[in-house]
Amino acid sequence: MKIGILGTGTVGRTLATAWAHAGHAVVLGSRRPDEAVARADLSAAIAAGVGVTDPAAAVTDADVVVNATPGTVSVSALAAAGAAALEGKVLLDVGVGFDEEGGLSHPGRSLGEEIQRAFPGTRVVKSLVTVDRELMVAPDSLAGPSTLFLSGEDADAKHTVTGLLTDLGWPKDSLLDLGASPRRADRNTTRCCSWASPRPSAPTASGSGWCRRPVPEGPRGRFRAPGACAAVCRSRDRRVPRCAP
Repeated sequence: MKIGILGTGTVGRTLATAWAHAGHAVVLGSRRPDEAVARADLSAAIAAGVGVTDPAAAVTDADVVVNATPGTVSVSALAAAGAAALEGKVLLDVGVGFDEEGGLSHPGRSLGEEIQRAFPGTRVVKSLVTVDRELMVAPDSLAGPSTLFLSGEDADAKHTVTGLLTDLGWPKDSLLDLGASPRRADRNTTRCCSWASPRPSAPTASGSGWCRRPVPEGPRGRFRAPGACAAVCRSRDRRVPRCAP
């Protein structure tokens, strides 16, 4: 499958490398595809066989487009890449926007819904927003069962995304379809992010100290956290995710 990823940050590079290793033809869309400094940051992905081109070409040639841009600029970045080229395509949205204080830039609305509204002919699926980039491609590192959410209006698009998630190592029985509204996935993101912070504060179940406030202690001293964060808090040597690195 041809996958075009918009966003060359750590999330975009990590997903690109993993899908390339799984046998997909992956291209990263970069605003500076020919600059030596930019390509140096992408060296690991390039070594895995990932191509680098401009955003418009990445979208035009892709079977699936992945939005890995910061959520604060996702709609404008997708529009710049080409609204017409997005028509009819599956778009996996993994973006989350943070404000200057580290909180969600869209706390009362869904980024996935904003993208779907801006590009009504695009088949948007929201997923991978409740885990950090390491867990995105290594779900087997979790100590115990876990759940990954996805949502969207198009059943065929969700089927396609399910295949890509299993290629990352997520078992099909760990995937939970939240239905047609991306808002439900973003609500879980909001819940997760409200318990996470990039600055150490209180200890988590794994002892890493990334929760914004202490996680309530359950029976027999086991820690509990809301939503998908619980699985991460129970994992070995892992931090509660920021939801998007």
